[in-house]
Amino acid sequence: MCQFELVQALTSPSSSLFMVGDPDQGIYGFRGAKSALLAESFSQLYGPTAATRSLSENYRSREPIVQVAELVRRHGKLSSSIAASGRSRQPVVRLDTVVLMEARNEYDEADQVVLQLRKWHKDGYVWGEMAVLFRAKRQVAEVYKKAIAAGVPCHLWSREEFFEAPEVSVALALLRCLVDPLRAGDSIRKRLVKKGSPVKVPLMSGLGPDSFDALAAAAEAAANSSTNSSSSLGGCLLGDLPLEPSSEQAIATLHQYSTGTAAGADPTEALQGLAAGWQPPAGAKKLTNKQAAAVGRLRGLVLLGRAAAAVLRPEEVLELLLGASGVRPELQAALEALQAKASKQRLSSKDSEDLKKLRKRRDNLDTLLKLARNTRAYTESPVLGLDAAEPAANAAGLESGDDGGESDAGMPNSSSSSSSSLPLLQPTTGLPLLQQLYDYCVLQGEDDEDERDAQKVQLMTMHASKGKEFACVALLRLHDDAMPSIHKDDAGAGSDVLDQERNLLYVAITRAKEHCLMIWPGAAFSREAWREEPLEVSRFLKPVLSAVSRRQLPGVQQQRRHFIERESAAAVRPALAGRLLDKQQQQRRQRRRRQRR
Repeated sequence: MCQFELVQALTSPSSSLFMVGDPDQGIYGFRGAKSALLAESFSQLYGPTAATRSLSENYRSREPIVQVAELVRRHGKLSSSIAASGRSRQPVVRLDTVVLMEARNEYDEADQVVLQLRKWHKDGYVWGEMAVLFRAKRQVAEVYKKAIAAGVPCHLWSREEFFEAPEVSVALALLRCLVDPLRAGDSIRKRLVKKGSPVKVPLMSGLGPDSFDALAAAAEAAANSSTNSSSSLGGCLLGDLPLEPSSEQAIATLHQYSTGTAAGADPTEALQGLAAGWQPPAGAKKLTNKQAAAVGRLRGLVLLGRAAAAVLRPEEVLELLLGASGVRPELQAALEALQAKASKQRLSSKDSEDLKKLRKRRDNLDTLLKLARNTRAYTESPVLGLDAAEPAANAAGLESGDDGGESDAGMPNSSSSSSSSLPLLQPTTGLPLLQQLYDYCVLQGEDDEDERDAQKVQLMTMHASKGKEFACVALLRLHDDAMPSIHKDDAGAGSDVLDQERNLLYVAITRAKEHCLMIWPGAAFSREAWREEPLEVSRFLKPVLSAVSRRQLPGVQQQRRHFIERESAAAVRPALAGRLLDKQQQQRRQRRRRQRR
């Protein structure tokens, strides 16, 4: 039950109710959250007696920070309705409250961020009062390495990294098709049919992103013309399948599938015929045989998973999904091929790296299965189903067998004795347990930090920063294709998607109380072109830059990048210089070995 439905069930039009929220901070639309529920549905439900109070003053951030955030939020239109109280009442506003900077490239961007962190620390701010926010975790790798080398203590949240791993994301997308089919279309598009994904999904072989987008457009058009059609492609593809089949239907489906695999059929191809035939929405282009087969396999997998959920435990259902979709067999085959090659000859550096990645993906899937195995134990929690004395993420390590510390999959381990203290609940099967497992996984990355980590510079995604505040904040990769994380020519970049991205940047800016650095690289290395390609500043920041050039924003300035040589490179990058020298020496040794051969 969603939050609004829960509030509606607990109250009546005659009862007293007080709700607080900010529609401009709605950043979870991809999870089905709707900020309109706060304003529209609230007044509809409680009628004219529902009064609305607008809280227009910001007591956290200095005025220049609020003005920049307002420009981003109001599509570049200056507004005088917002007054930054508290901090803005200070008699002196520093000229560098907000700094806009274009770096040379992503490596120079990392250098500039580290220099700014050291400058803030020199000005009297402790490390724990600073944060570096980014859109995706891959964008912070250089900052993390250079900060550690420069002696800047950093805390990079690692639990979120586990749940953002491509193989875990694919597993969760399969799980979402079972428990949330109406909103599964976006997960299918991004995780299962994405081009160039490091994890192959044989289940969807034959159906590409372009064909999927065409089906989505046809489903939306059909929904607009008929009230009986589902507006989402997920609902159009999977909405007619029974959500919780009876025991007889479940056993029949499982028997049909096991009979097909026992007869020698491929586990993925055995999904064909399990579900009833599917007709594309009106106006959609006729599917090819391969595309129709992919849709049939997806529908068969969903029906099989729901049938298995009625009689099997969550970890067994998840293992079945990974096997029937071809994800686990494909990963195991690639791993065995490289291991066999390693037993016969010495692997190249590329093959060694690939082998390491494959082992990490296998371990990540094993960790996810361990988490699913303990779903029955953590249903005790009134919120996420976890015993209050046991952290949520520790459920993944209950059977790891390690002595402690951090597992290879990035999930913390706990002692084996803790598993015996968690009671098993009945029932141990059913779709609600899978729903609870999925909800827990997608809500990760927003955990409270350790006391020691709180004394370090916090490196986190913009989504994870919501609800937090820091004295000094640096925002990375504020260029198009990263913020917003869609290409400007992308046909799917609708107004709703852009509004979500705009809200996300607004949330990130307003995490800062005293200082905010907004930086973007002017170029980035392209592996396709094998050279540096120019980057364009985020379209959200162009009104801010225009206002700065006209001197309409006191306290906001656009600075040129600092030259590392003038900032005592020996103090900033001593370890990096040594590592670079070691790497060059290693490369020379490798060239000599190849020449001798």
